[in-house]
Amino acid sequence: MRPGYHEVVWGFDPEKLDGTLRKYYLSVRDLQRCYKHARLKALNIAAALHVLRDPIRINRGIRPKSRRKWGYCYVGRPDQWYVTDGVLAPLPPFLLYCAFVDNQDVLYEWRAERAEDASKGLLQDRGVRFEEEIWTRTDRS
Repeated sequence: MRPGYHEVVWGFDPEKLDGTLRKYYLSVRDLQRCYKHARLKALNIAAALHVLRDPIRINRGIRPKSRRKWGYCYVGRPDQWYVTDGVLAPLPPFLLYCAFVDNQDVLYEWRAERAEDASKGLLQDRGVRFEEEIWTRTDRS
C-alpha cells in the first residue's frame, strides 16, 4: 500500500507483455479533485480500469510536453461509459478510451479520444504522440 494512493486495479503489465498483471494506483488528491470539479470524469474511472485490464493496444513514451514522458497509454473499448451523470451508453464507434499511467504505476489521466480505426485500436496522430507501440492484442481483426 502507498500512502496517499488508492490501489485501483490489477492491470496488464506493459513491461512483461505476457499477460502478467501489476497493481495500478490513483492519487487520493487527484480523485478528490476529480469528484469535486469533474464528476463525469470521476465516474468514467470505471472505463479507464476496464482498459487497463483489457487493452487493445499499449503505447509507450507520451511525447507532447508531458510531465510524465515515459509513461504508457493503454487503448481500449469499454462496454460502456458515462455520457452524463447516471447515464451509461456504449462508446461511439469513432472513439477509443485511453488510460495513461506513469512509470510509478499511477493512473493520471483517462479520456475518450478520436480513433483512426477503432476496430484495431488505432488512435489519430499516434505516430506523433507516442514513442512506440509496444503491444497489440492479436485476437482482434
